[in-house]
Amino acid sequence: MSALSWHKCVQAGLQFASFLQQSGFEPGLRVFTRAELRDIYDHSFRNNSDEKRRPKFSSMIYCLKGSGKVEAKGGNITFKKSGARPARRPSTASSARGGGHSGGVGNLVAPSEFIPLDADRNTRRATLMKLLRTHKAWMLEDKHGISITAEPPFVRGNVKQQLLVTETKSVTITIRNQGTTCVQLRRCDRLRKMAGFSLTSDIDFQPNKPLFLPAGGEPCCMHATFCTETRGNHMLLLVFEFLFEGEEVPFHVARSITMETRSELSNALQPTKPYEPIKKRPPIYRNRFTVDGVKPDMKWLEAPLTFLNYKKKFHHLLHLDELQMRSDIRVYDLEDQIMEPDLNNRKLLKLRVPGVAESRPSVLRGDKLVVSESARRSADDCVDFTGFVHGVHLEDISLGFSSSFLKLFVKNMKFDVIFTINRTPLKLQHRAVDQAVANPTFEHVLFPTGSYDMTIQDPSSQLVLYNRILSENPEQYRAVQNIVSGISRPAPYLIFGPPGTGKTVTLVESIRQVVKCIPGAHVLACAPSNSAADLICQLLIPEIGKNNIYRLNAYSRDWNSIPSAVKECSNWDSEQKRFCYPKKEDLMTYKVMVTTLITAGRLVSASFHEGHFSHIFVDEAGQAVEPECLVAVAGLLRPPSQVNQDGGQLVLAGDPKQLGPIIRSPLAIKHHLNRSLIERLMMENPLYQKSGGSFNHSFVTKLLNNYRSHPAILELPNALFYEGELQVCADELKRNNFCQWEHLPTKGFPVIFHSVIGQDTREENSPSFFNVAEVEEVVSYLTKILESSGKKGIAKVSPKDIGIIAPYRKQVQKIRKAITEVDKELKKLKDIRELKVGSVEEFQGQERTVIIISTVRSDMSFLSFDEKFGLGFLRNPKRFNVALTRAKALLVVIGNPITLSKDPNWESFINYCRSRGGFMGVDIREEDEDLDEMDGGVDAGASNGIKGGDVNVEAEWRREL
Repeated sequence: MSALSWHKCVQAGLQFASFLQQSGFEPGLRVFTRAELRDIYDHSFRNNSDEKRRPKFSSMIYCLKGSGKVEAKGGNITFKKSGARPARRPSTASSARGGGHSGGVGNLVAPSEFIPLDADRNTRRATLMKLLRTHKAWMLEDKHGISITAEPPFVRGNVKQQLLVTETKSVTITIRNQGTTCVQLRRCDRLRKMAGFSLTSDIDFQPNKPLFLPAGGEPCCMHATFCTETRGNHMLLLVFEFLFEGEEVPFHVARSITMETRSELSNALQPTKPYEPIKKRPPIYRNRFTVDGVKPDMKWLEAPLTFLNYKKKFHHLLHLDELQMRSDIRVYDLEDQIMEPDLNNRKLLKLRVPGVAESRPSVLRGDKLVVSESARRSADDCVDFTGFVHGVHLEDISLGFSSSFLKLFVKNMKFDVIFTINRTPLKLQHRAVDQAVANPTFEHVLFPTGSYDMTIQDPSSQLVLYNRILSENPEQYRAVQNIVSGISRPAPYLIFGPPGTGKTVTLVESIRQVVKCIPGAHVLACAPSNSAADLICQLLIPEIGKNNIYRLNAYSRDWNSIPSAVKECSNWDSEQKRFCYPKKEDLMTYKVMVTTLITAGRLVSASFHEGHFSHIFVDEAGQAVEPECLVAVAGLLRPPSQVNQDGGQLVLAGDPKQLGPIIRSPLAIKHHLNRSLIERLMMENPLYQKSGGSFNHSFVTKLLNNYRSHPAILELPNALFYEGELQVCADELKRNNFCQWEHLPTKGFPVIFHSVIGQDTREENSPSFFNVAEVEEVVSYLTKILESSGKKGIAKVSPKDIGIIAPYRKQVQKIRKAITEVDKELKKLKDIRELKVGSVEEFQGQERTVIIISTVRSDMSFLSFDEKFGLGFLRNPKRFNVALTRAKALLVVIGNPITLSKDPNWESFINYCRSRGGFMGVDIREEDEDLDEMDGGVDAGASNGIKGGDVNVEAEWRREL
């Protein structure tokens, strides 16, 4: 039976006092002996009470004393009048007298639970943990004359030491009785048992053999010694139990020791400066007056999306996201900046913008900034000058201003800079929504109810595929067959491609077959990103030929980012050194055009007539918001109708279970702007949902054969996201490359979760987190992998075969620095810069032989902010899915198991690794989560001056058009 709470014990004591009053004992006026009062309580009150449970006499008296209701001296007990201060409660002075526990806690709250002497181990542990959660200050405080000090000294109950890996350090704990009564030291409970710690005592001390500490007598010393090869923070949590002579209820004092193991690498990765959050500057208001308008009724946003409200709803959602973008970009505004002439073009000025290379802020060629004289910022006649971006470099941008500004400009003149967003993508999306709704036949594309049962060719016709491997895969072959036949029209045909199933290969083969089998066909192939569009182009060139394919790039794109094979069929003008746009008539001669979704809007602007493109393919369709997808469709696709059966075919390829579009507005997200067209169709339209356990292959094909990963890597994502339907078809030799790796905890299981209790850290004014302990572990694994390359049965692996994923920009930077600048051996490798380190978004659609993931987060106080803003891995199943499914032969995840276990998917992964022998590092369980708070050093706020309200999160920005 569990112990009664402090409150219930006190209540029982007050009821006992009332019983004494009613029985004529007048408790407030007389002194009881302990034996006399026990006899009355046990025989006259407790046994005759209507209550089924009453606390033991000793427990009741202990709680009444702690609550200030009774006073006990010697063997006598006196009931006190109400309002008296609690007895035996330590003061600030007594705290200081305890030594090494600086800064008294003040008016402490008494604990709400006590532990019977005969409690079993599990009850003891559970109760002590509850006390630590609810009354941490009480547990840490020296009390009743007991002083617990340490060398080095405790700070807020904790000693923190730093040491190198494999180094040994000790902490001596001294226990003194500075009171006036002999006290028994009955126990020393280790609530967290972490490898590497050993605890010894100068005196033979055992739980069943209490140690007597006379008042003012010799102290008792204990020694905590630590040594480990594991990086990160390691905490020993001790709770000492004491008992006064003649009493039955003990009291407790808690202490913790934290050892932070480091390598020489970590010293070079520490924060460059303390974290100072960016303070948003209030806007400068000039003499203006605002008249409030009438707020619109927003209830209709809750209504389901239909063709009738399609236009109104998406226009509003796009405007909401634009407002958020306009607000967010202003955090990068600059004051008192100096510009310098561009040495390559004297008509341009250069402005230093740290972080611009990583799209923070997002600045593309053709964007505009607004500058004004800093000295006149408050003046009513202050003039704003618009500067257009001519070039984006690593740390600066080149700006073109009007001649009037250049005449005004003098060296060392200071300017305030306002960043703006590029509205071109938004304007194109608004136009696409209007064009789609203006064409009634588009209702059957956006809200399809079936097909017109018309085909371009017989769906059963046998095709001779260019990629013969696809002929052996029934799902891929069926998808190509149905797309060529046009069987789904006017409904879009969907290729649902889970990770590694060959989605893009299937789409590319479909394009080849359309061009081959359908005379007069013209294909527009699009993707949200340039990299995905380039891949389509690269795969098409060998069969389609460079003369029949054209890669149309945006004006803002960097020429150097284009693959060499694609450059030859791109719209680059080598004489003018810029992208150009050929005449419409010239573009219409190509069989296949490849663009991003946004750049496809140029074709609409060029008045390409509806129906020129017989087929429009969108790869990675799950990454685009629905209006963005329409940019490449509305105004270009002519849907078939009952009258005109020659209409075009829309094909969407993607995976709704992987990463979706980047949306910044929480309100727009709430109303599903972050839901792609392919996701909406699969979630809401019956044509694309399973019936009788399978999809309707006339409208959608789910690819099932995974050609990428080892079975152990695929098993959990397959079960969590794909109903266990994916089949392992990866090349057996390649997928087993690391099955016998000497550093695997279990041979044959190439999945590792390495537990590291690191520290969330931030620096300067960047809100992005990094975790040095995890960086060290990443470098350690990387070194082991490269050292094993080509040895002991392990295939040769180069840096380009390895990918490192981290959810935070700052962690990405620290890892890059570690492997290219700091680590003595890694930085010597000539191809180390070919190793990709990036966010999950940067790895979508990619694969590597080895993937190492650093999850970064160790402090749970910030997780609610991650959930709110969609950052990190936690609470985001799509990021989790993408991160885990990039690896072919070896997957290593590094993180804090307690923090990660807050998410059910990560908890499943950690338990999966435990059950299969893939768990390494510090093994602490979820029940220890609250004990981390005992270590002030693991609190990001304590170490970096971070407060909950200061969290200044960064979401992704669009990097290209």
